[in-house]
Amino acid sequence: MKKIITLLLPLLLLVSCEKTSKKPHVFPAPPYVGQAVRYTNVYANADIDTDYSQQSEIVQFVSFTEGGTYLLCRKVEEPLTGGPGKVSKKYVKTYTAGTYTIVADNTYRLEGYGTVKKASTKVQADEELTFTPTAGQPFTIPCTVQNATVLDDLYRQWDVKSTRVKLDGDMKVAADFAGCDINEICAFLKENGLYDGEDFPAGQKVSLVDISGLNEITILYENGNVDHAKITSHNLSVIGYQWSAPGMGFGFENGEATVAYDADTCIFNIMGNVTHNGKTTEVSLTWALKEKKL
Repeated sequence: MKKIITLLLPLLLLVSCEKTSKKPHVFPAPPYVGQAVRYTNVYANADIDTDYSQQSEIVQFVSFTEGGTYLLCRKVEEPLTGGPGKVSKKYVKTYTAGTYTIVADNTYRLEGYGTVKKASTKVQADEELTFTPTAGQPFTIPCTVQNATVLDDLYRQWDVKSTRVKLDGDMKVAADFAGCDINEICAFLKENGLYDGEDFPAGQKVSLVDISGLNEITILYENGNVDHAKITSHNLSVIGYQWSAPGMGFGFENGEATVAYDADTCIFNIMGNVTHNGKTTEVSLTWALKEKKL
């Protein structure tokens, strides 16, 4: 299953740009070009019990990309019951993503969360951020600051316009899909004997892909689920990446992806072998990515 999903989703979204058009398309600057920034809590690895006794969660980091996407990572307390009279705790990382806008007074307005305000008007290595959730009390944390320094047409929000899956084995067959709904793709694989796992949650359709010069890739689904990866390498035609937590990318941990431009469309293609029930099938997958219009 992991090999199948590896080929059918995560690699599609991790792209690099190799211009193949004779007259390359000129992309407009993303809305926050030159302003991409990641704030990391100085106390991101603190123990909530000892250092944040009044809080059930602690912000790890928040990123604001060139394309207008925010990513908020939090360490959240999750109580566990260990039997009668016994209660233990564990802490898990949760990811929230969406679009943002910058409003007055150095304030970011985060869709579905609330606001984040920075204390300084200057670009500096350290910063204080005040978070005001729509549901909850304001809190302030000290942060280190990472700014994106590289510009690239790749760094923006993308829509997945279409997906083509082609199987070349005992059976030679292909299918085209509008957008990317993981359950639709899994149904196609089931029909052709390459997948026998459970369905994914309803709404597991990609709604936004954001690739940033912060070396981050954020994938947002219609049901609110989020996948996040760190870019580990990037040259003219290849991106290396690694998911930020187990289970992201449906179990695929790291890899490489390539893509080429055709006018204003990023055409992505990958080929690989999938072995299922003792049979090996070559799978090729092609995506068309278009710049997302805000």
